[in-house]
Amino acid sequence: MNSIYSEKKEFVKNLRGALMMIPEITDIEYRSTNDGTIEMVKVTYFGSGPVYINVAADSLEAIVGEVVNLVRGYPVVGLIHRQTFAQEVWSTLE
Repeated sequence: MNSIYSEKKEFVKNLRGALMMIPEITDIEYRSTNDGTIEMVKVTYFGSGPVYINVAADSLEAIVGEVVNLVRGYPVVGLIHRQTFAQEVWSTLE
């Protein structure tokens, strides 16, 4: 995995620590293809399951912005609305 994608994965892992303090959130994870053509963050909510965000080519600041918008109920630019499709793609990523 390219260093930038490893860095993003580590960043989301660190972000997880703060987000897990919110009772409604049970997990957050980053995955990507080796070349970064697909990058996704999955936020899992207690009782309602996962929400997927496309974060391809996003900076670290943009990733945290998208996640915070999701948690606060604000518009999320990269929100993937087709959950079944998102789950299929997610299962192919590292």
